[in-house]
Amino acid sequence: MSYTNIIPSFSLSKLLSNFIFPFYHLLKMDGLWEIIKDYEKNQWHHSDELYKIQRDKLKRLLSHCQQNVPYYRELFRYVGFDASKPFKENGFTKIPQLTKKIINENRDFLKANTSKMRDLVKNSTSGSTGENLYFYQDKNAMMNRQAVVWRNFAWVDCLYADRQAYLWGAPLDVNKSRSFFGKLHAFFNRSITLSSYDLSEESMWKYFRQLNKHKPKLFVSYPSPLATFAKFLLENDIKIPSIKSIITSAETLYLWQRSIIEKAFECSIYDRYGTREFGNIAHECDKHEGYHINLERFYIEILNEKGCPAAPKEIGEIIITDLDNYGFPFIRYRIEDLAIPSNKQCSCGRGLPLIEKIEGRSFDIVTAPNGNKIAGTFWTLTLRAIPGIDSFQIEQTSLNKLIVKIVPASRYSKSSERRLLEKIREKCGNEMEIRFVYVDKIPLTKSGKMRFVISTLA
Repeated sequence: MSYTNIIPSFSLSKLLSNFIFPFYHLLKMDGLWEIIKDYEKNQWHHSDELYKIQRDKLKRLLSHCQQNVPYYRELFRYVGFDASKPFKENGFTKIPQLTKKIINENRDFLKANTSKMRDLVKNSTSGSTGENLYFYQDKNAMMNRQAVVWRNFAWVDCLYADRQAYLWGAPLDVNKSRSFFGKLHAFFNRSITLSSYDLSEESMWKYFRQLNKHKPKLFVSYPSPLATFAKFLLENDIKIPSIKSIITSAETLYLWQRSIIEKAFECSIYDRYGTREFGNIAHECDKHEGYHINLERFYIEILNEKGCPAAPKEIGEIIITDLDNYGFPFIRYRIEDLAIPSNKQCSCGRGLPLIEKIEGRSFDIVTAPNGNKIAGTFWTLTLRAIPGIDSFQIEQTSLNKLIVKIVPASRYSKSSERRLLEKIREKCGNEMEIRFVYVDKIPLTKSGKMRFVISTLA
């Protein structure tokens, strides 16, 4: 008689996630477990209930800023904004957008008078687009950030304590993972971090062995290094069977990348829109019908070029208000990302609204002399269709000048260049000067990401 039928299998992940983790936070009395349970329950509310939760949090935050944050107290007075008025009447959109430059120049004035430095956690962005940002988060924001991660993990069929692996490049994260406390954290969180900076064949064989030894259920990575690693696995006919779910983040995920990654790992990709400033902002569920906005965490505006709410199918710029960071508030923060809003409801039944598509950075758009604005998808699809291109990067240095950097493979020829030139001319017109530059390698950004399109016009 087999005992496996009568004795439930022991799962360390379930023990940690369902007993040890909540018991630890109950002892700490930090409220995190209660926040997690609220997020798990809220997602199934009707969207009207969720919008009410969001508006109430926004009103409380704005009242706090008007009373306790020097920068906003003066700014609200200057623009005539009154947080005590009903939302539709208070002139919220009068508040000027917050930028990295404003934060770096007014950091001390953006801290709330009610917060002590010991209550704030310092953080920074990588500056991969040219401007570093240094900012703070309070404990409330950190707990809500963690609770959202917990909820989003469940969407990809993973427990918080399941074994994880990260193919990552953000210097802050990589350096943390190598420190004593980073290694201790990784041990208890059952995770490993692999550097996306080094994807030589030797390193990828090493990563393959490490992953099969660690046996992660969840793999988190930037799309571009993961696509390179997936290609390596396919070319060598090798697999990592323990991986059941993949989260991609921090770069635009293109269809050709999704295809090659899912083929190599034989599991689904769940794309995530997240940033260093805020953590998980929006995330795919198992229906893959768009990105659910973590509505209780953020007030999101997607604005077109005229500064009006973008219509469905229209590209707009994302403006974010963090509803939980009272110590160092981000109100109407211009994060310089583009998205297409959606007016559809996901068939999963969650009340959380959707973003249809993340279009990348505002400086990933090429503006042609003929007025066309050309997003990254055109470039990736066009260059992927030309035989013999291993990698590429499009760089717009002025309105009339485009540099096309190409890492050529053996099948690339002059006819490939002529065909590519013809396709670009169709979009950009004859006034655009197009120069082809052939290189051995496209460099990554400081944070280990690949930028396929760079426009210095933005």
